[in-house]
Amino acid sequence: MGIELYWDNDEQTVMLTEVQGEWTWDDLYDALHKVKRISDKSPVVLGAIIDLTHGAAFPGGSPFSATAQGHGKRVIKMGEGGKGPIAVVGAAPFFRKAFGMLLSLDPQKLSHITFVDTVEDAEAFMATQEFPAKQHVV
Repeated sequence: MGIELYWDNDEQTVMLTEVQGEWTWDDLYDALHKVKRISDKSPVVLGAIIDLTHGAAFPGGSPFSATAQGHGKRVIKMGEGGKGPIAVVGAAPFFRKAFGMLLSLDPQKLSHITFVDTVEDAEAFMATQEFPAKQHVV
């Protein structure tokens, strides 16, 4: 089914990304480019909920392949500079462990990401966050 993007709140400060069934790297890059365009136009820092509860099958079958690692590095590079809170819903235990290892290597860069069990938990987390106006560099 792929990757779909929605606003999760009326204030349009939190985006909901639903990953359903099979998806491709192109689906992911398309979604990330849309998020970047929306984020760049927003006057405030945005939050994101990434919902993996509907069967997010990994392209190519394994997140540990050389191809997947290359895509992973590209995705991380695309997200550099992002400061908004991110809640990941329904991530597999191995993904949480892998993230924990990355977090121990660079806690400052990844500290805005949290893992939760339900979309409701993610929305409750987002309700505790602030979405400040962006600082414009001149």
